[in-house]
Amino acid sequence: MKTDTLTTWLGLLQAVGVAVMDFVLSTPSSPDESRWTNPMFWVGIIVAALMAVKAYYTKGIETPAPVSAKAVPVVLLAILAMGLTACASYIDYGNGRYGVTRVSEERSPFGTNAGFAYLDNCEGYRLNPGATLEFKDCHPVTPLSVISSQGQGGVIVSGALNGLGFGLGSAFSGATGATSSAVSSATAAGKSH
Repeated sequence: MKTDTLTTWLGLLQAVGVAVMDFVLSTPSSPDESRWTNPMFWVGIIVAALMAVKAYYTKGIETPAPVSAKAVPVVLLAILAMGLTACASYIDYGNGRYGVTRVSEERSPFGTNAGFAYLDNCEGYRLNPGATLEFKDCHPVTPLSVISSQGQGGVIVSGALNGLGFGLGSAFSGATGATSSAVSSATAAGKSH
């Protein structure tokens, strides 16, 4: 049986199941009420009908086309360019003036990193064409803002404990699906089915 035929039959079966459950669950609570006048019954029937139409027109699981080897360097260059643009530490106000972030932070391996940040309005210049931008005549624009972040040691320990918790949880719960599916995916990666 092709995957599109199987997908269609499973979708139709699901739609029929929704319609039957809608019919059963919308049973009138008193003899004076009618199922046919209940708006929620009709909403359920419409949802079931739309599911049936969707199932009828749905295609099966398609195998995605492999990524072209020519696209890989372009994607890597795009990622590098995004990383470099994120490293900009100034705002161009125009007329040779720039907003420059100033940050000072005292790093702590297992405690809390503490420091401050503020924004300067500076005149920017280059010593020669192509040189990095230098700043002078700076004036604070914002007051000092206190900053703090968790030390890197705490993050590493927290990640190790989370991983240990997930590993022990799956080991003692009897869950084997992740390991077996990963192994089967790895072994079947080069085979066509």
